[in-house]
Amino acid sequence: MLSLKLYGYGGGLFLVFYGIAFILYGYLIIQSGYLPSRRRQ
Repeated sequence: MLSLKLYGYGGGLFLVFYGIAFILYGYLIIQSGYLPSRRRQ
């Protein structure tokens, strides 16, 4: 049963790092100006 717990913790840790990377990529794409801005002039 210990192996199943460790497997669950490893999966959770992977999801945390994947989420952080996803947020970072999204921020960088927005800051790069690649997408057109939705601001009104």
